[in-house]
Amino acid sequence: MTAPGRTGTATAEAAEAAGVLEARLAGPLTPVALRLLATDLTGVPVPSWPDPALRALVGRHPAERLRTVGRWLVGHGGGRNAVLAGLALLAETSVAEDVPLLRAAALRGSPFGVLAARALERLPAPAPVLAELADEATGTARVPFLEALGRLADPRARLPWYRGGRDPLADPDRPADPAAVAWLRRRAVDDGDFGGYYAARTVVAAAVDRAVADPAAGSEVVDQAGRLLRTLTGCAGMGPTLSALEQGLPLLAHYADRVVRLAPTVDRCTSVLTLAADLADPDGDTARAGWPPGVRAELASRLLELLRRPGWAERLAELLASPRGNLAPWSALLAERLGLRPPGTAAEAAAAAMARRRQRQASPHGQQPGG
Repeated sequence: MTAPGRTGTATAEAAEAAGVLEARLAGPLTPVALRLLATDLTGVPVPSWPDPALRALVGRHPAERLRTVGRWLVGHGGGRNAVLAGLALLAETSVAEDVPLLRAAALRGSPFGVLAARALERLPAPAPVLAELADEATGTARVPFLEALGRLADPRARLPWYRGGRDPLADPDRPADPAAVAWLRRRAVDDGDFGGYYAARTVVAAAVDRAVADPAAGSEVVDQAGRLLRTLTGCAGMGPTLSALEQGLPLLAHYADRVVRLAPTVDRCTSVLTLAADLADPDGDTARAGWPPGVRAELASRLLELLRRPGWAERLAELLASPRGNLAPWSALLAERLGLRPPGTAAEAAAAAMARRRQRQASPHGQQPGG
């Protein structure tokens, strides 16, 4: 769901916060005045995303003055609302010397990530620091940094799921950032469960389908394409799925061409297994894509054949014994459906996963015995 302020519509809570800031900005910015401002903001809701009401302050006050207040609120304001108000000001006025302060605020996670990422995004050459933050963050905390990197990779990207087909926070006059493109093609989706929030944007903005189409595409790019594809087949409720992307079929076809030339790994096996199962499932996401007749069956057959090859079968066995979350039982279920494992394999994997979970809970500090 898109936050109101992200559509360009000012919210009532932002207008109230802007009024508090306006009142203090009209007077001298003494230490006492700044402390009183932080106190005033304590009981005022401040949005955690860019909002026109707060952005409008830039047109009424010098950037240096807003930057001074923003820095003080982020560094010394203390409370959640004071820090958010400071980040909202820096999101419009930040300069390169603000990077350490913004980085520290971003690492505090929700609810500061969106505005901190925005303040960093507006700086010259911000991709490296945003990529660092994305590498350090986990879960949903990664989302604002990936969204910012996507806007940098292609500020004019056509994103049909946005009203008007564009991200309203993207600057269409900014040139595409090759550093953002390179990072997204290799590192966008991690092992977490929330890649669906930015997988579709990454495919479009970083032109992942074109990257994988290149016969010289490196293994990092091919593996990331596999992670993006398997994420997109199961991210309904987080973002657009594979069936909704016009790049979906070419990306999947090129991936199938490239992955067969690589040595088997557990991660590659995870991608191939997930995609083969979806392609073979009459109710899978790819069944809704409207692709030409026979395409899904042909791709499913190719990927299934790969899983039966020497080396790949051994990696599949490792995958079905994975201690990570529910990966093993879910993979075992897919393997059963594809005829790669006999009935009952998924139940056995689920029982083993439960036993490992109980063992961790019974061990001191949740550690495996001997760990």
